Amino acid sequence: MNKFVERKNIDIYLPVLRNTVEKEKITVIPELNNINIYEIKGIIEEKINLINKENGEYNNSININLFDGFYSLENSEKIEVLKTIKELKEKEEQKALETKVKDFEIKVNLQYPFEEIYELYKKDKKNNIKKGELYNFIKMISEFKVDSIILDIYSTIGYINRVNGLNYDYDDIKNVVKEIRKIRLFKKSEVIISTYIGLLESEINEDKENIQKIASLNIKTIVLSPVIILKGTEISKKFIKEEYKYLSNNELKTHITNIAVMLNEIGVKTYINHDLSRYNDDDYIAGPYVKNINRIVQTEVWYEKLLHMIKDLNVRVKKIEVIVKEKEIPKIIGEEKENIKRLKELYDIYLEFKKFENLVGWDRFITKLKMKRNKCDISIRILEKYEDKYKDGK
Repeated sequence: MNKFVERKNIDIYLPVLRNTVEKEKITVIPELNNINIYEIKGIIEEKINLINKENGEYNNSININLFDGFYSLENSEKIEVLKTIKELKEKEEQKALETKVKDFEIKVNLQYPFEEIYELYKKDKKNNIKKGELYNFIKMISEFKVDSIILDIYSTIGYINRVNGLNYDYDDIKNVVKEIRKIRLFKKSEVIISTYIGLLESEINEDKENIQKIASLNIKTIVLSPVIILKGTEISKKFIKEEYKYLSNNELKTHITNIAVMLNEIGVKTYINHDLSRYNDDDYIAGPYVKNINRIVQTEVWYEKLLHMIKDLNVRVKKIEVIVKEKEIPKIIGEEKENIKRLKELYDIYLEFKKFENLVGWDRFITKLKMKRNKCDISIRILEKYEDKYKDGK
């Protein structure tokens, strides 16, 4: 019998490197810590072992997210990084198979600045080459078992990009995404877009518009990166001149939660890239930081989803059965049963949980259809209504 697996994230922040001849003399732009690219394998193996130790061996599938500086490496170094991760991926998946865990997998997601990909796209269009530099790049990373490319954009809104020193807009992003999909080396769901929250000149409404435009490209996962202020950046100069105000911790939590709830309603997953540990203390000036923000936001998304589903029942219920994948149960319950308490307080309702993995036959099929309709891996059943106790004169 297959063990059920949950997906965990391992975020690797590669340094942004300036080109030099000797690897020993590579210099790192101050915003990022100097991570030795030749120690990546050890870092990932250590994190995989930690996940297995905490959750039981191979009870978690894993995303390896390569953020930041891959684009700045020399081609030979890019190949070395991808080769190392490919070998590690194959080794870990083989070990899982040997222990008869068929559902275990490692997905590799590679972040790349949109403007770099856009330049490849423009060169190919200018020279009227169908299988040019963009095709070759996508083919190369696909051969090394990269599952998804994360296009790192500032915004889909042209004037916000121009204020932040970039010259592209929604149509440019749309064309590049379309071109990558035409190459047919990635599925539609495997083009991920990362974008920023709290950019210069981007208010809450602009952030929301930006996210909606990204989702309209049939993107299934969006990575959100809150803006922080680092020494030597353009935004730090604006901050010093009091021309830029960053979001407070509470504003960030509320803002990202609202975005995540909105995306969840249309079936788009959210991941928040908000790890400040990769920055040197001397380089960090200011900006919001919410510890465990992914967990906090996921819990709130589930609460809102359950709230709407209970409202849609249009009847006062005393007890419901929540059918959901096992991995989601702790997120729905919340820290210290926070969501259970909130729903009990609001509706005087009790929740019982049933694992989707335990369903069989027709029951499983019908539940799966309901989940598809809800655009979420959850279904609920009424177990007891409040009026039931008054039937038959009782």
